[in-house]
Amino acid sequence: MKKEFKKQEGFSLTELLVVLSIFIIVVVIIFSIYLTSSKYYQAGEDMAEVNQNGRVVLERMVREIRQARELVSELPETAGSEIPDSSLSFIEFEDGHKTESYWYVSYFKQGDEMMREEKRYYFPSNPEEFLPWNASSSEEDLVFTIVKGPEIIGEYLSDVRFWYTGCVNIFLSLEKNDKKTDLKSKVFGRNL
Repeated sequence: MKKEFKKQEGFSLTELLVVLSIFIIVVVIIFSIYLTSSKYYQAGEDMAEVNQNGRVVLERMVREIRQARELVSELPETAGSEIPDSSLSFIEFEDGHKTESYWYVSYFKQGDEMMREEKRYYFPSNPEEFLPWNASSSEEDLVFTIVKGPEIIGEYLSDVRFWYTGCVNIFLSLEKNDKKTDLKSKVFGRNL
């Protein structure tokens, strides 16, 4: 007895290679699209985070400087809108929100973070009596104590500048993963 074999139909090696090549091309295209969209999404997230950080820092400083009773920092004065070379990277002023007198607030950049601290001035002989920042005595030097802080109020700062043009000018430059934004504001103090 002879066995008869039926011819089985299937794919040839060439057909399998063509299908496999098309499948690999489609997977590579989909993966490339995913990576590109993920990269742009992350860039958008970084930019949003930098902008939000800048707005939070600027809003807080503007609110407190607007209420300040007195500026302690001697800000350089200029007539133009350009940032002067002599601009300061910190500011200190008397807090106008407190009911007690002689509370001072400082803002300064430390590393890539914006810091805030509250301080009070006194003479070492009488640490219970707080005085204005410019009080003087022939017997002893005025010192200060940090009452609160320093606390971080923002991050990603690459530059901070303060100067005066009839009002307090603030410039912030923020950067994260090559995404950079610059923010400027003018503050007209109620008591300055």
